[in-house]
Amino acid sequence: MGGFQYPKKDNIHFYIFYDIITSYSIKKKGSQMKKSLYILTFSVVSLFAFNTNLDLYKAKISTFLSKNVQHSKNEKISLTDGKNIYALDQLAENFINKKNCDKIINKKVFDICYSYKMKDPLYVSYTLYGNLVNKINIKKRGNFYTEKSIPVKYRAYSKDYVHSGYDRGHLANDADFDYNKKIVLKTYTMANIIPQSPKVNRKTWLKAEKYERALAVKLNSINVINGVVFSDNPKRIGKHKVAIPDAFWKIMYNNEKNFKKCFYYKNNLQVDVKKDKLKNHLIDCNQLL
Repeated sequence: MGGFQYPKKDNIHFYIFYDIITSYSIKKKGSQMKKSLYILTFSVVSLFAFNTNLDLYKAKISTFLSKNVQHSKNEKISLTDGKNIYALDQLAENFINKKNCDKIINKKVFDICYSYKMKDPLYVSYTLYGNLVNKINIKKRGNFYTEKSIPVKYRAYSKDYVHSGYDRGHLANDADFDYNKKIVLKTYTMANIIPQSPKVNRKTWLKAEKYERALAVKLNSINVINGVVFSDNPKRIGKHKVAIPDAFWKIMYNNEKNFKKCFYYKNNLQVDVKKDKLKNHLIDCNQLL
């Protein structure tokens, strides 16, 4: 039966066809549309310029695409905050699901599992990309804001932390997302904040946050799940009675690279930061899974 057929892999037309489809699938908006047209034109011209010299064509097109297609994809990730660019994988769904969470809040670049009882996040997950984490490093930080998607009676407020002795500690930390002004502001929702020991927040937990960014660069990307541990009857702070966690943890993993490490931190106000090392907080991931 006649009709359209996909070119065979051993034919140069296959690579032309593949590159055109790849470039065409890039979001056609602003400079991205121009790049798509450039790539389309280059592919067609290459068909005639290199004819059946497949090796030469593949080398030329690979170099061109590595500079243009990948850049366009990165631009899409870093500059778009109106679309969901993070999706829960199977491991993250073990924690962030309707059974565990009173409310799941999608912030486009990370997801929050929120507890009405604790008025805190229970889990926050995201993926970091190595080409983005140190791309701009915006210095200006935002103000903490109340998460309006949460019913009023279950909300935490920034003023609950005043004179409490605890920091407003990020789970999705701002330095991970400081490549875009709008995106970094998302981390300042109070739904992403827990009462955290100042020494832990500013010294020990900070090392784990820096490590996940280093891993994103080394492995190209890293998935992170942050979890919070509460006692049955936790102490609370502020007018709105925000629960103080006993501890918190991180899972960092990249399935393609067969990498997984887990870290556990107690929320102690008195910590010997001078003797603290990242490896001191390593635990067997099976304890969390």
